[in-house]
Amino acid sequence: MVTVSRRCAAALVALVVSATLVGCDPAVPVPVLAVTGTGSGADAVPGDGVCEVTPGAGDCTLNAAVDEGNALGRATIILSAGTYDTPNLHVTGDLAIVGDVNTVQLANQEVRVAPGGRLSISGVHSAYITGVHFVVEGTLIVDHASLVVIESVWPAIDVRPGGRAVVNDSLMAQVFMFSTPAVRNAGTLVLRHSVVYAFDTDPNALVLVNEGTTTSAASVITGCSGTPPESLGYNASPGGTCAWTGPGDVVDADLGTTIELSSPFHYTLTATSDLVDAIPVGVAGCGTGTDLLGRERPVDGDGDGVAACDIGAIERPAG
Repeated sequence: MVTVSRRCAAALVALVVSATLVGCDPAVPVPVLAVTGTGSGADAVPGDGVCEVTPGAGDCTLNAAVDEGNALGRATIILSAGTYDTPNLHVTGDLAIVGDVNTVQLANQEVRVAPGGRLSISGVHSAYITGVHFVVEGTLIVDHASLVVIESVWPAIDVRPGGRAVVNDSLMAQVFMFSTPAVRNAGTLVLRHSVVYAFDTDPNALVLVNEGTTTSAASVITGCSGTPPESLGYNASPGGTCAWTGPGDVVDADLGTTIELSSPFHYTLTATSDLVDAIPVGVAGCGTGTDLLGRERPVDGDGDGVAACDIGAIERPAG
């Protein structure tokens, strides 16, 4: 009888597992659906792997791509330049919508991420009257996006209980509707290098209403209501309502911002803004990635000879 030591037995099991993994089938690639026009229309046969409104025509709309992606369970949806003023979108699968923030605009719809659904959206802007608003019951990832609602009764992002939103290098704003916040969170919200802003002359304008858990790093929130957000450092606001206490936080900051109404909706910074060159390289993600407009970080925005990152979604060019 052949006996095997415990050590050898463990090695044999590891070898078998390794061989099994090597022999596994490769991962199935995520379907990629390229939207061909800015019109609307449902997918003809959801789940057949083809995005088209009319069978055989190849006319893939944003609505049809979402229908097809939901039916397949996951998909990456590519948007070409244009304004997509389409019916409401309902996400139940694991979808990614990818555009170019300088050329792709969403308009006048509700985007609802259902419980168990996941939507990653990057490179889009919206600044229409009422505008796009995201209702988050599942998971929403926002990256390099400018989401502005104008005179809307809806926040740009509305995270419901049990929902989760992660926002990177993005701007969310409410314009001329001081009774409605730019962002409402009753679930989990994470902000990184982002801005939550109210373009309003009313000093009581709501900006972030936090009824859940909000964690913020290197971001600007111009006003907080409800539970104060947790700071991971290098946040700023023009007053004390956010109760920042993290390292590098700036309370009563001189934002030094000028709003740019061109597409995408964004802002510029003066060299003397408290947001400029406030984050050292290697801290709070400084040294990796780009800003909302795709510009590299860090740069020497205040002209002191040392490159550092700016708080918020926009990096001031060197000058």
